[in-house]
Amino acid sequence: MRIILPRYLNCEPIRIILKNTVNNLKLLNIEPSKTLEVLNNERPEICMIPIAQLSNNVLKHYDISEICIASRGPVKSVGIYYIHDVDIEDIEQIYSTKESATSIKILKHIFRIRFKKNIKIKRIDINRENLDNIINSEPVFLIGDLALEAYYRHRIILDIGEEWHNLYNVPLIYAVLIYRRDLEKAKALTFLIKHILQHTDKNKIIREIDHYLVKILPYDLIEEYLTRDITYIIERDTLYKILDFEKKILEIVNI
Repeated sequence: MRIILPRYLNCEPIRIILKNTVNNLKLLNIEPSKTLEVLNNERPEICMIPIAQLSNNVLKHYDISEICIASRGPVKSVGIYYIHDVDIEDIEQIYSTKESATSIKILKHIFRIRFKKNIKIKRIDINRENLDNIINSEPVFLIGDLALEAYYRHRIILDIGEEWHNLYNVPLIYAVLIYRRDLEKAKALTFLIKHILQHTDKNKIIREIDHYLVKILPYDLIEEYLTRDITYIIERDTLYKILDFEKKILEIVNI
């Protein structure tokens, strides 16, 4: 069975569950920005797909499960990071990674609604080697694992999950797990993943994770992130309503 998962710490609990329950598993570990391209080429049975790439064409072949990557408040791993104190309203430009169209659109929407301004975003290559130098010179918008490193070593001056929740009082969904609608076994596996996520001690799963952040971040931070900050299950009716709301916002925001 072929399954697409992003290379992020927040997907590790799902990865552990799959490795412990699925025989002949082929995990395709990709950058989120390449999800749609790989999805079209590989036609995997299951895929974690960013919201911005969840097109009507995708939904001709895939159904949406209740499993997702979402937050109900501060998330730590999607935000603006900076080494200095600064008033958000004084920021005119930020640097950003080239990875996530979804999160950048949400960021621009929040600046327009919350701060009544159009923020300039300069997308550049940011990696572990140049991260500290860049954050020392400019505010940086990051997502995922690199953002968690920045949260730990520097400071977060705007948390997208927190700002979204303050504005709308609903979870912010970053990605959803979809499955091939022509394969009953794919649907059955999503139900199994949901059941295990609901009924297994997440700390037990966390202890099995083999990810580079486990070696450099405090266990308490990883535990809080994976058990409190990230929401993995949203019931179907609520999920669909939030997705419709998010996609309407994403459609009117240009990068």
